[in-house]
Amino acid sequence: MRGNAHRRYFCEKLLPPTYAGAQTPRQAAVYAVKTMANRNSIIQNASPALQKELARVAQPIDLPQGKILFEQDGQIDLVVFPDRGMVSFVGLTTKGDALEIAMIGRDGAAGASSVLTDEKAYCRATMQIAGAGTAIPVRVARDLALAHAELRKALVDSEQLVVRQAIQSAVCVATHDVASRFARWLLRCRDATQTDILGLTHEYIAQMLAVRRASVSAAAHDLQERGLIRYHRGVIHILDAKGIHDISCECYEKQDQVGGAGR
Repeated sequence: MRGNAHRRYFCEKLLPPTYAGAQTPRQAAVYAVKTMANRNSIIQNASPALQKELARVAQPIDLPQGKILFEQDGQIDLVVFPDRGMVSFVGLTTKGDALEIAMIGRDGAAGASSVLTDEKAYCRATMQIAGAGTAIPVRVARDLALAHAELRKALVDSEQLVVRQAIQSAVCVATHDVASRFARWLLRCRDATQTDILGLTHEYIAQMLAVRRASVSAAAHDLQERGLIRYHRGVIHILDAKGIHDISCECYEKQDQVGGAGR
């Protein structure tokens, strides 16, 4: 089974009948084949043999904003492959203070570490921007990773992306100002979601960057005055990514090198 026929089989097995407003599984599959480029990159780039296995065990999952995929020091039950939206990996203190250490979108998988080790989650994973995707139980994903080296490598790459972002984030917090960090953060959000429209409030961004809300508002106002973004009622519209890039700190380029960011 090759080409569109195989992809239609994969989508028909995986997607609910109402996907994108379709009335039957076949209609959903036909639509999904046309939009295959928007699928999670791990699934999209998988071999036909692996895609067939994934279609057999994966389930569609809705990912509303604020949904917690797993808690810090908690058990990870599912490996989630976002097609849309953005997952934020957040480190927590005992007092409840939070700092975002990394993010992924359709370029990775949340919970990949659970396939590679039995350790508990080292951070919280929550949906920062709403979306949808597919999920596989951890125990099933482990079996698949043993049988398919390409899946294991893809999950290792995804986990390395998170770890490298975490390291770079620590450097960024210690050495760069809010304006350049905010610019870098917007670009990374854009890369993860593959869209120029981001549903994010100043308060939420401030929590992720561990700065005062007023500092984020000032940085956003400056970008808007320069014509680089438009902000209204919790929605940021990126108008000039190159201009934002010029303001961002060097950490964005570092993440570009290790994580394939940028578009």
